[in-house]
Amino acid sequence: MIEAVSYALLCGFALSAVLVPLTALAMRRATGLGGATRHMIWFMALLSTVAATVAAFAVSIVRPAQQLSGTVVPAAPVPAAAGAAAVPLAALCAVFLACWLIVSFARTILIARRVAALRAMKHRATPMDFGCDLPRGARTLASESCVPAAVGFLHPAILLPAGAIEALDPADARQIVLHEAAHLRRRDDLTGLVFLLCAALLWFNPFVHYIGKKLSLECEIACDDIVIEKSGDAVRYATLLFEIAESSAGTGPQ
Repeated sequence: MIEAVSYALLCGFALSAVLVPLTALAMRRATGLGGATRHMIWFMALLSTVAATVAAFAVSIVRPAQQLSGTVVPAAPVPAAAGAAAVPLAALCAVFLACWLIVSFARTILIARRVAALRAMKHRATPMDFGCDLPRGARTLASESCVPAAVGFLHPAILLPAGAIEALDPADARQIVLHEAAHLRRRDDLTGLVFLLCAALLWFNPFVHYIGKKLSLECEIACDDIVIEKSGDAVRYATLLFEIAESSAGTGPQ
């Protein structure tokens, strides 16, 4: 079992080491793709890495050992030197698996604490109304959040920093709400959770974390595209985003 898990994790790493650079190269050449399309492609790359890991584990478990066409083939004698070399390899796999389990469990706990903190923040927030048609029955809430955020899976809400939003022009505040509503409409909250769980399990894989950076960037671009399409004023919207980022700078972790 230890060897099977180690083999599966390494297979996922090997696939991502090939897939991610190829995807990045293809993205660099395909300049006409929108943020939504690029986000979907990177998400498929993430799922392919996870699928390869699961498939490698399944194959290593169900594949009969030393069996051919229903007839058991006697194992060849193993030289003493090879047997001695196999012991350190098995120990190395065991150490790797133990580290993988410990870090994966710790990262999963951090995700659960993060979700719980967002839920608590949502419950402490107060309702606001901008007259926007929000998807999935979402609400706009004024909270102690430093930046606007779309949170919640079953009962989504848009958390807005009370002071910063109240200081904005109503038309500008509406654009911020439309951006967060686009996240909910695209279900970026769910795809983001999928990535966090995958990253918790594949924490040792730098290519997975690179995919995460691309997913975060492209989903923001996709939502910005939606807002600009509705407002028709890209310059004003870009200025608004800069002003919000500037006002939230130095207020703590974002």
